[in-house]
Amino acid sequence: SRAMRLSLAYRLAGDDQTARMWADSAVAEARAALAERPEPVPWDRFGAAASAHAFLGMSLALRGEPGDAGEAVRHAEEAVRLYGYERDAADGDTFDWLLVRTYVLVDRPDDAIEQMDLMLSYPSVFGLGDLKLDPLYDELREDPRYEGLIRKAEEQIEW
Repeated sequence: SRAMRLSLAYRLAGDDQTARMWADSAVAEARAALAERPEPVPWDRFGAAASAHAFLGMSLALRGEPGDAGEAVRHAEEAVRLYGYERDAADGDTFDWLLVRTYVLVDRPDDAIEQMDLMLSYPSVFGLGDLKLDPLYDELREDPRYEGLIRKAEEQIEW
């Protein structure tokens, strides 16, 4: 969702008011997408229902209104349940990665770090570049467990 990505960009830039405005739009778009595909169907090989859940979760987390955090996590976890890495080793890791981001956005660092550690145990879109460069994880960088994740990711690289 363009609105979700803009919301994240504005949040990272410190413009919370504009971030919330875009998040409101993203939530509306994601709810509409989820209404179209609330549950997977047999021919949904590419995770349309999971995508709707994941993007609604991220959008709610970005909006950050009272009550949004719990709903955000429920949707992000549902996306992983429907189409995470365990179901699709080629593409499911994207939903696991979006769950990490949702945990960070709703201030659940323990869950985020645990999910990051899990993602480093299998091939995924998440890796050393994310850990070292993604500004979303700035708040986690002081945690000693985060340094452990960086070491784990560095050990996986073949030089």
